[in-house]
Amino acid sequence: MKFKVPTLITTAIVFASTVQCGGWDASCDISRTFIAETPMRQPVYLRSHCKDMGGKYRGTTINLSRHIENIKGTLIRKNFGYFSDTCERCWIEKASKELRCWCGKENGELMATKLGLISWISNRNGDLLADADCCN
Repeated sequence: MKFKVPTLITTAIVFASTVQCGGWDASCDISRTFIAETPMRQPVYLRSHCKDMGGKYRGTTINLSRHIENIKGTLIRKNFGYFSDTCERCWIEKASKELRCWCGKENGELMATKLGLISWISNRNGDLLADADCCN
C-alpha cells in the first residue's frame, strides 16, 4: 500500500524550510517604515507596510524593545533587552536600514548609537518577526 503525503502538509514543510531571516526591506515599503513615537520608558515599535503572500501591502509592527538592549550606550541584539528605558530618542536611517538612537552611558551621558536591522528582521506573510522568532 502506497502512502501519500497530503499536498498542504508538504507545501507547509517546504515553505517553513525556505523561510530565511533578514531582508524584511525587500518586501516592505521602506518609505512607509518608521519608529513609532512613544513616551520614554515605553516599548519602541518598528512599523512598516509589508507584502503578504497575496502580494498586498498591510501594516505590521514589531516591538524592538523585546530584541534590543543598550549596553553602556551601545545597542546590541538580545531578547528581552528593554533598551527603551535608557534611550531618549530613536529613528530609522532609511538609506542604511539602521536603527539610530541617543542612548545613555553608565555615566549618564547620551551617546549616538546604531544597529543594522536588515540582517535579523524578516517579513513572514505580512508580519515582522525577529530572527529568534522565525529561524530558531
